Amino acid sequence: MKSSRLTIFMRFLMIGLAAGLWLVAVTSTANAAHLQQSTQPVAIAIYDQVNIRTGPSTTYPVSGVLLYGESCPVVGRDTATGWWMIRCPGGTQGWVSYEVVNVVGDTSGVPLYSVGGSAIVAPPEQQAPQQPQTFAGWKASYYANKDLQGVPVLVQDVPEINFNWGYGSPGPNVPADFFSARYERTLNLAAGNYLLTLRMDDGARVFIDDQPVMDDWRTGGLREMTQVRTLGGQHRFRVEYFEDSGQAVIYFSVAPFNDVPAPPGPSCAGASARSRDSTRPMAGSVFQQYRSRGQPCRRKLRVARRVPA
Repeated sequence: MKSSRLTIFMRFLMIGLAAGLWLVAVTSTANAAHLQQSTQPVAIAIYDQVNIRTGPSTTYPVSGVLLYGESCPVVGRDTATGWWMIRCPGGTQGWVSYEVVNVVGDTSGVPLYSVGGSAIVAPPEQQAPQQPQTFAGWKASYYANKDLQGVPVLVQDVPEINFNWGYGSPGPNVPADFFSARYERTLNLAAGNYLLTLRMDDGARVFIDDQPVMDDWRTGGLREMTQVRTLGGQHRFRVEYFEDSGQAVIYFSVAPFNDVPAPPGPSCAGASARSRDSTRPMAGSVFQQYRSRGQPCRRKLRVARRVPA
């Protein structure tokens, strides 16, 4: 009798254990699927009746429609037109214009394709914004990715490079995270020494006449680089910037060097004022200084042979 009861108890125990293991496996699978889904970028329709097309321009036929607020996972992007490839849960797959959706999530791992070929045909859902043809200041081009890929989603004429967007972005077509920018301008400078100041969060680099002169292209908090160079005449300046996540800051200036601190702008926290001797140029050299946020601004001096401008 006791043996029979023990056998029945053991059977119930084994059934309960098997059910518990099955529940744990199902829960783990569901959590993994939810985590994968939550980290994949999605395109959210910001207009009603957003057309999904079979290719990345309005020359392709419509294969589906997104209503306002509906979203689909992003699975690719066309480098020629900037359109997003999406794959919806119902099985619909196609392309949508970057101007009619808001992409949320990390797009750095999205595969890039070259399908569009020729220039963008403006989608009928929304006319492409008018871009300035001539630039009195800096030509600012903004991209909806952090690699300066494809066509810019926003082009502006800006008088200076001095932006602190916080957790925002330069415009409605530019995502708050994972975007990039390129600033271009030709300056006619009187011969002399000039102080270049670059502040950024996350990464930035500077080119003069297509030659790299300042480079800190990496993810990181607010920090500053300064450099004294001898320049004169016309020079083409190009500043490239990318924002990963968090706060977005970019600042760049070219000023005659007269042994004074850099012009005001977003500064590294806790930084003490530079001493007079710390920014004095060395004869026959290029002087560069680097400062970062979150720790005392220790000066790192790098001296190299001056490259003729």
